[in-house]
Amino acid sequence: MGRSTSSAQKSARTTDDVARSTPSSPSHRPSASAPVPPPHGAALQASAAQIKVHGAYVDVRAKVVALAGMSSHADAGQILAWLRAAKRRPRTTFITHGEPAAADTLRRRIQEELGWNCQVPAYRDSVTL
Repeated sequence: MGRSTSSAQKSARTTDDVARSTPSSPSHRPSASAPVPPPHGAALQASAAQIKVHGAYVDVRAKVVALAGMSSHADAGQILAWLRAAKRRPRTTFITHGEPAAADTLRRRIQEELGWNCQVPAYRDSVTL
C-alpha cells in the first residue's frame, strides 16, 4: 500500500528538485498551475536569475514555460490527449505527481497507449538528461 505525502512534503521535494536542476545545463521546465511553492514559483515564472533555496542563492538556468491551458490536476485522459499532441516523442516521460498507485497506473497507460518509455521516479531519485 502506498504512503500518502503531504502538500508540504511535495512542495519541499519540488523546491529541492529546482535547487538540484537549476545550476546544471540549461533546460526547459514546463509547469502546469503552480508547481513550486511561493515565493519560488512566482520568481521562476518571472524569469528570476537566482532564487534562494535552503538559505543559499542558486542560479536559475532553466526556462520555465507556463502551460496556462492545463491544470496540474488534469485527469489521465486529459494528460494522454495532451501527450498525443506532442510533435516528438520524448526519450522518457517522468510521472512526478499523484499518489503512487495512480502515478503507476498513468505510467502503464502511457506505455501501453502511446508506446513511450515512462517512469515513476522514487523520492530523491536523480536522472541525467
